[in-house]
Amino acid sequence: MTDARPPRSLGAVEADVPVVPWPEHDETRRLLVSLHIPRILVVAPGEQPPSSPDQLEDWVFEPADPADVAARAGVLRERARTAPRDVPHLDEDGLLRRGDRWVAIPPQQTSIVALLVDHFDHLVRTEVIAEAYARAGGSTNPQSLRTLVTRLAKRVRPLDLELHTLRRRGVLLSLARPADGASEAP
Repeated sequence: MTDARPPRSLGAVEADVPVVPWPEHDETRRLLVSLHIPRILVVAPGEQPPSSPDQLEDWVFEPADPADVAARAGVLRERARTAPRDVPHLDEDGLLRRGDRWVAIPPQQTSIVALLVDHFDHLVRTEVIAEAYARAGGSTNPQSLRTLVTRLAKRVRPLDLELHTLRRRGVLLSLARPADGASEAP
């Protein structure tokens, strides 16, 4: 059941960056995540902040300084303005979503996909991927990691995403480039 009370306002923050008391209004947070709306969580005392599903979320501990919240809102507003459209995000059910499409990610691979999504369009070092995969119960054997990346590349392709492997350096998740002769959708 959704709590109908609006989140507390901090006055200095404009309406385009909601301030959400957390965990009290976690359902509101989930809705904002699914809509790719920037948001600031005001984390209740004694609570551990949640891990952010994307770069459009920030948090402060309660009581929040309005000037700090306003500054964070400005950063989030700029991130939202410059972020590519339909950036992927991994939800709590292990579904990788982009726009209205999704693919299921196997549980052992969700930590790897979360890393790639969190660093969308940036390189994730091979060592970091190996550590995350080992924590999830996977093998750190180089061949196993290559197989993992190959399988993930096939899995994300229906979302028009690509994995780029930079040998001995890492992996980068990005939007797929249109094939030669194909035009991008407006």
